[in-house]
Amino acid sequence: MVPVNFTLTQGGVATCVLPPATIALTRTAGGTTGPIDESIYTGSADTGSNFRIDNCQYIYNLSASALGVGTYRVDIKISNQVVGSATFQLK
Repeated sequence: MVPVNFTLTQGGVATCVLPPATIALTRTAGGTTGPIDESIYTGSADTGSNFRIDNCQYIYNLSASALGVGTYRVDIKISNQVVGSATFQLK
């Protein structure tokens, strides 16, 4: 399980006014590169590619067991626009 958590700021200050956000996963190195279907990384705590909101924070528990070795980029989208990203590697 790879926890993906983030907060949103407005004018440099954290805000609790949180619009819906989704996650997108792409393998960037190791194995076949390209977008990963959400059915591969969705865990039991999450619904599709939608982040949960808890305590003014976006939360997603990315299931890594079926991903395989490689480097991955997580994109965070609000209104279908990427507002942040992170990279992680599985060995």
